[in-house]
Amino acid sequence: MTANSRNPHRSRPSECSYSRASRIRLRKFASRRSPPARARVRPAYVAIVLAAVGIDVKKSKGYSTTEVARDVQLQVDEIQRTLPDGVSFRVVRDAGMRVAASVANVQEALIEGAALVIANDADNFSVGANIGLALFAANIALWPLLENGTTEGQNAFLGLKYAPFPVVAAPAGMALGGGCEVCLHADAIEAHVETYMGLVETGVGLIPSWGGCKELLFRTLANKRRPGGPMPAIAQAFETISMAKVATSAAEARDMNSLRPADGITINRRGLVPVAKARALSMVAGYKPPEPPEAALPGPTAKAALDLAVEGLVIQGKATAYDGEVAAALARVLSGGDTDVTETVTEKDMLALERQAFLGLIRKGPTLDRIAHMLETGKPLRN
Repeated sequence: MTANSRNPHRSRPSECSYSRASRIRLRKFASRRSPPARARVRPAYVAIVLAAVGIDVKKSKGYSTTEVARDVQLQVDEIQRTLPDGVSFRVVRDAGMRVAASVANVQEALIEGAALVIANDADNFSVGANIGLALFAANIALWPLLENGTTEGQNAFLGLKYAPFPVVAAPAGMALGGGCEVCLHADAIEAHVETYMGLVETGVGLIPSWGGCKELLFRTLANKRRPGGPMPAIAQAFETISMAKVATSAAEARDMNSLRPADGITINRRGLVPVAKARALSMVAGYKPPEPPEAALPGPTAKAALDLAVEGLVIQGKATAYDGEVAAALARVLSGGDTDVTETVTEKDMLALERQAFLGLIRKGPTLDRIAHMLETGKPLRN
């Protein structure tokens, strides 16, 4: 047996090198004698002595477990042929077999079809991005870091949306800000009935910049039950985002267009992920990523109408002057920027508008005050 702290007089196991990829430790096990049977049951017994030598093979860093295991097995077979009768040499535990089996399982899954389910075992799906990091970067004027973070987030969510396999989001609890944007970019959503979903960035003086604005707008435009023309959809998305509305249930999230009509709602929290997994796998056969959306948006005329509505709220004291500034930045994004209904606004155009608005707002003092207040108190600041 190997030496240990309980018996310091035992000698340490000898070591010898075994190929360039592994190390062998020889351990001689103590002879074991079977316990004597009770005299009334068996008056005599036969002492059985089992002598054995155990060999541990540990691969060196940088080498394949399966390759080392195959090399060891070849050497075992070679040694076996030289042993006398009655002596055997066997591999008792082979980590390489487990690794090979795991690889085979993954390969089989890839052949049958792959899918992705995004879920969280915690109480909340996601409460959004780290605004503390954004505040730190803004306070020391790390504008390139903020711009790169915005661009990388947009690219990541686009990669999620146009992945070559189906993606299903399974939110439960709170799915706010960036957490909501993750769900909006999934092919389908299987939400727990108690899901609180919303784009809440305006509460800290910002707007959704990882595709949340354009996804909610395109979903609202695609709703067949909406009134005709782009303006009703723009106004509905504007109201939802500017007021930082949060759905108090999955059913309400469907009314707010965060969930599509075809998205599912699960009552049992424990069954949420299995249902989402089954939904994702059912989409594998013949799956094709969605086509990039386009829309004809009114541009400055729609923004002027939205600005007028917000100005009325400011005059009535129902919104602050800075609420008006944040709403104006959001209105420019949702109206399509410098365009009109004769032109087509693409997904990339919308993302560029989101990025421009976010980077403009994060530089302003009132926004930084709102972020700091939210981090300190957990409540929004009306400034």
